[in-house]
Amino acid sequence: MNGLFNTDFVNECLKGYYPFKMFNELYKLGESVVAESDCGDIYVCAAKSQDEAAVMLTHFSDDDETAPKTVSIVFNGADYSEAEIYLLDEENDMTLIEKRTDDTVNCIDLKMTLFSSYLIKVKLR
Repeated sequence: MNGLFNTDFVNECLKGYYPFKMFNELYKLGESVVAESDCGDIYVCAAKSQDEAAVMLTHFSDDDETAPKTVSIVFNGADYSEAEIYLLDEENDMTLIEKRTDDTVNCIDLKMTLFSSYLIKVKLR
């Protein structure tokens, strides 16, 4: 099953399933947007629709001793009123870890451990 599903119990998703699920959330929005990272081991992609946007990012390095990084996600060009932050890491399987409905939606700071991924979904005001 290429690391997506448990071969003994096909209804049990493995860690490799969740990046595809996260990317599907971007795909459903319909329009890709420019997303840039100024850090060599933080990878990012994003998409939007008329009233929503989402960004997916991951911290990856071949060096297993790479330290966690604090990153700032800035949503330019629109005023967002609500954010949902999902985490995929060793303990979480695309778990909703935080909801925001205040003025901190347009700039979100995250501490990213090595091999963690986040999906941030935002809605327009």
